[in-house]
Amino acid sequence: MRQYDEALSDYTKAIEINPGDPNVYNSRGTIYAELEKYDLAITDYSYSIQIEPDLPVAYFNRGLSYAYLKQYDQAIADQTKAIDLNPNLAAAYNERGLAYYLFKEYDDSIVDFTKAIQIDPQLSVAFNNRGAAYADSKQFDKAIIDYSEAIRLSPNTAITYFSRGLLI
Repeated sequence: MRQYDEALSDYTKAIEINPGDPNVYNSRGTIYAELEKYDLAITDYSYSIQIEPDLPVAYFNRGLSYAYLKQYDQAIADQTKAIDLNPNLAAAYNERGLAYYLFKEYDDSIVDFTKAIQIDPQLSVAFNNRGAAYADSKQFDKAIIDYSEAIRLSPNTAITYFSRGLLI
């Protein structure tokens, strides 16, 4: 189990010693996010971006925190920037697709989930998410195919079996 207090202390000390290192802010932000302190995480990711505006992981992580706060417009903007900086970041397409999905913009979400799958065909969560988007847009056959592929890739994810079971 991670020792979050010690990690936060170490990252804070590293920032005191070298406040110009964007990776330390990004790493401390990740700890805050794991502790569900999303506002603090966003602050650290923003510092990281201020220092290094071309760091895709900082935009990706900040986008995740915005999504947890249900600030989907900001989440989409950050995932888009992460994708602009690294077009092969499958997870960013998946997360942006999830934000679109939560806005009920199923066509946009399907495009992003598909791109995530093209980049990383082993990304089971993208198949699961695209399956949900297909199901909600009444494309049930496609949803079942995606849920089945998600199960093949990650056979211990109960929610995928449940979701597929609702359609069969």
